[in-house]
Amino acid sequence: MPHPYEMYEGTPLWSAIASAVSGLVENKDLAVTTAPQYVVGFLCQALVRSGLVSPEAVTRVPPANR
Repeated sequence: MPHPYEMYEGTPLWSAIASAVSGLVENKDLAVTTAPQYVVGFLCQALVRSGLVSPEAVTRVPPANR
């Protein structure tokens, strides 16, 4: 399903945030009430806009290398 954060999917940043959010949900430390792609994408965008991530973190990794 298309969403406004697709440019971050397949990046190391997306993978790290998705893993962290998933862990919090599994531990019941966080309840996600919207599509996870929007939560992960929003956090990616916020970190990129703040200048806290390197360009490598938002470079897509080919599917065979994930």
